[in-house]
Amino acid sequence: MQFSPPTLTDIANLALLEIGSRPIDDIDDLNTGSSGDAVRVAFWPAVRETGRSHPWGCLKKRLNLTQLSFPNEEYYSSFGTAIGWPGCYPSTPPPYWLPNTLYSGGNLVTYGQAIYYFLGPSGPQVSTNNFINDLSAGLWGQIYSSFYQSQVGPAGRQYEWQFGYALPTDYLLLNELNGVGCYFGKGKGDLYEIFNNQVTNSQSQNVSNQTALFCDQPYADIKYTALIQDPTVWDPLFINAVAVLLGSKIATTVLGDSGVMMQKLKAKFDNEVLPDAQLKSAGEMKVPRYDPTRDSNFLRSRYGSTAG
Repeated sequence: MQFSPPTLTDIANLALLEIGSRPIDDIDDLNTGSSGDAVRVAFWPAVRETGRSHPWGCLKKRLNLTQLSFPNEEYYSSFGTAIGWPGCYPSTPPPYWLPNTLYSGGNLVTYGQAIYYFLGPSGPQVSTNNFINDLSAGLWGQIYSSFYQSQVGPAGRQYEWQFGYALPTDYLLLNELNGVGCYFGKGKGDLYEIFNNQVTNSQSQNVSNQTALFCDQPYADIKYTALIQDPTVWDPLFINAVAVLLGSKIATTVLGDSGVMMQKLKAKFDNEVLPDAQLKSAGEMKVPRYDPTRDSNFLRSRYGSTAG
């Protein structure tokens, strides 16, 4: 049997084998029954989730980011919010944060010397009795701080960071920023921050959203985990991880077993598949130790005279 690169259908069938279900002929065939329907719905979410779970070598890319342009302070003072948020402290600030209050996505509040916007990961939500608790729970993102108004970067008068950079559409996970390792969120909050940058067109008032990286450095060279959609470049560890996670997502629909297989495969993904990948990656990323015997005259003499 001759080896051929894996296809999306091959990977889908690996997931179906994980749950003991029959394979399908083509993932794009709409006549594959409930198994095919479940696979099509869950396939790319499973790939994205797997990609974000670990800095996979087969998904690694490098890119010099494009710096975002920000209107100057005078533009804000005269015309308001060109990018959707105040760029300098407004003459009429947003209302102060209040406890036990319902906030929705995009709501602005003042807390201390900063302005925050509501992230609302699960939709509208009632605030707690402590703003710091809400902040640590990820409900608020800071977009302005008067403390940083002396910064000279183009974003320095609008954000707590001096510079902003557009992240690529295939971005999944930051691995390195300007030579500094950022694996598993290292440096987040101290070296950089990633959040959604909302831009409002001053003419049409249409709003667009862009994932952006903010930091205090005038350039941003990153290594990142990308959503590479070509399965022929995926390595076996990643393919196996996708298959197991995909299997966990479709198991209940296909088998109707009240979640028994789903829990089993999710535990396998968390406790076996990812640890194996992390162990292999740790070995691959080790810096080789210098071996002085490799340059010794004794060994070099095997291949000829070491005399001058």
